Order: sequence, then C-alpha cells, then structure tokens
Amino acid sequence: MAEAAIVLLTVAMVAAAAAQIVARYAFAAPLAWSEELSRYLFVWLAFLAAWLAWRRREHISLDMLPGRVRPATVRLAELLVLAFAVVAMTKGMRLMGLSARQPSAALGLPMVWVYAGFYAGMGMVAGDILTGWLRAFDRRGSGTAPQSGPGAAT
Repeated sequence: MAEAAIVLLTVAMVAAAAAQIVARYAFAAPLAWSEELSRYLFVWLAFLAAWLAWRRREHISLDMLPGRVRPATVRLAELLVLAFAVVAMTKGMRLMGLSARQPSAALGLPMVWVYAGFYAGMGMVAGDILTGWLRAFDRRGSGTAPQSGPGAAT
C-alpha cells in the first residue's frame, strides 16, 4: 500500500509541476498553489521512499559489503537507526505542536500535515526494525533458519 502511495505522490507531484509550466508559459498566468503542492508532495515522497529503500535494503550503507557483515553488526546498525528515529520523532513533537494551527502560504494547509511525512517514514522504518527483530526472535525459538529479503531481519 505504501508503494502505491509513493507512485500516486510521484504522479501528483509531476502533474502539479506540469500544470504550473503550462499555466505559466502557455497562458502567462502562473498558478499560486502548484509549486507549494509539489514541494509538500516531495517531502512525503522522500520519507516514504527512504522507508522503501530501508525495507528493501537498498541504501548504499547497507549493501557496500554484502556477505561480509556479521549479524551482530547489522543489529547494531538497526539499533542506531531505531534510536535516531525515536529521538528525532520525540524531539520533533514540539515542532508538530507549534505547526498544528499554522497554515501554509498558498494552500492554507495545516503545516502539521506536511511535517507528518517525516513521522510516517520514520515510523515505518522503526516498525520494520522491530518486526524484523520479533521475527528473528521467533525463528530462534522455533529452530527455523533465518531468512533474508524485504522486511526480514538480517
């Protein structure tokens, strides 16, 4: 479902930017809202795509040394990423509170909706880490060999 959201966000962002180009150059009447909408869609797109890259283990830092990293090192990296996500989301709550009633300039959209993209992305990364740990713990208890791939703790 998040992958479909990424596709829809990309299509909407490109459509808003294209509408601005057509309005500006074909009709000499630029749109007041399209640039802001494109920017806010890109914010959400960036954080959801970061989660997708994490889930698929496609970040450069996760594939530089394939097969050479011990599981304990992977767990340490996951712990650091999880700690970052939790601390950043906790510290960011103040910003969310301040922006709850602040409207965006052109759309009048509450800025809290824009900043929520960070929480969506980091929350999904944290959720993937925790569910991967639970799966690994469950496999150890059942004697099943660990698996690798999307969403699997390695």
